[in-house]
Amino acid sequence: MVDDLSEKGLGGIGHCIECGASMYTTYINTDHLYPRCLTGPANKRSLRHPLHEVIYQPYNEFAMCLDHHTALDMGKTNAFLGLPSDDIEVVIRPRTGTTCANPLNITLPYAATGQTTQCMVDDYNNTAVPCAGNNYVLDEDKVYKAVIGAAGCVNITITNASSPSIGFQVYDACPDAGGTCVYNSTTGASGGVLSADINIPAPGFYYIMVDSWNVPANYVDYDINISAPGGNTLSDPCTGAIPLTLGISSTGDNTCTNAVGEPAAPACWTTGNMNTVWYVVTIPASNDLIIQTTAGSLLKTQIDFYRGNSCAGLTYIDCNQDAASCGTGYDHSQFYLENIGAGTYLYIRVDGENNLVGTFSIIATDGNNVAAPGPPLPPIVGQDCGPVLTNTFPVCGQNNYVPNPGNFAYGNICDFTGAGPLCLASGEKSSTWYTININANGTLAFDIVPNDWPGAPSTVATDYDWALWK
Repeated sequence: MVDDLSEKGLGGIGHCIECGASMYTTYINTDHLYPRCLTGPANKRSLRHPLHEVIYQPYNEFAMCLDHHTALDMGKTNAFLGLPSDDIEVVIRPRTGTTCANPLNITLPYAATGQTTQCMVDDYNNTAVPCAGNNYVLDEDKVYKAVIGAAGCVNITITNASSPSIGFQVYDACPDAGGTCVYNSTTGASGGVLSADINIPAPGFYYIMVDSWNVPANYVDYDINISAPGGNTLSDPCTGAIPLTLGISSTGDNTCTNAVGEPAAPACWTTGNMNTVWYVVTIPASNDLIIQTTAGSLLKTQIDFYRGNSCAGLTYIDCNQDAASCGTGYDHSQFYLENIGAGTYLYIRVDGENNLVGTFSIIATDGNNVAAPGPPLPPIVGQDCGPVLTNTFPVCGQNNYVPNPGNFAYGNICDFTGAGPLCLASGEKSSTWYTININANGTLAFDIVPNDWPGAPSTVATDYDWALWK
């Protein structure tokens, strides 16, 4: 039985403390913040107590995240809840997974339901881990440790996520003890699902950290599935090169790839792991080709080119790392190859700068002997300004939903760089173009609601900008 809190001058601290728990090892006084609770001053209910939080759940149940020894005063609990003491059950839930020193050890394949980061504490955030710059590491985090016996492709899928603002990272060692970032999710969940294929470069122990981005309760619930390592993508070796049709964009993904048995990196590429995929296109009669990549989740590509009739006899031509950025941080790759010379096919190898992996698109067009920079590329519908349906999306209804992850980069045409009086001073970034048919004078009103907005009263969500032209 704990001492009467009123004898310590704590009578005004609220029923959450008086009816529930008192600390032996932490001195509590009225200068401390209130825990989240059912009673107490309204302006204090959302603030955090040093114990972390008291979270009330349905049916008069509550969970407490505690770092210190705690005593429960059953008499005061009975008085507050109006229940007999024998109706109160105290369940101690172990907190395995709080840190790398106390991870949840798993073997692959692994599947678990009813997972949560609640009570795991915010031990790792975006200023203290190698996957820096990621907003999905701002709340309480849960750490899994898996021994992976072979290099290969591992799929991690989160389902039934309680918030779209969930993310995960994979490290080859503890992130605060020299571990490097193997994978970093940056899109959040869509429909409660977040999934990624991850290239595991070598056997060993890997740490998987599940976290979230400023969700109201600072934790997320979810189910998780992690596969055993499998094979790489079919387009990984040159012999699996994907054929391109001139003028038609093709999607790509260099996740779960490597460069085993391939030519060494050309001089214009960055250092780091090579995660490459191959494409092949028939050289046109003009002997000129324009090759361009467009960012997806892979924001910085690098490409090189080989001429030949098969993978067995390739001749290196040239390489490219960055095209003009359109005033943004997206580094497309683009190259105009003139007078390619003898050979039936052009082989194109795509990699991510440094160790980057993700999705992208690639297009090859006939240069038609037009002087550099060559003829314009065809527009990407929704990402390049121009006629409706050919370039832009029509607005046909009151609500228009865009699923995650939306568009990346700026399409095939740089519509504006951010220079001049335009309010979008950072250039064209992840743009989407719409055409609205207005048939009468009046007021145009619209809302842009981010998919990761948790709802009122939160003001934390992806920041979108817009501009209107007539």
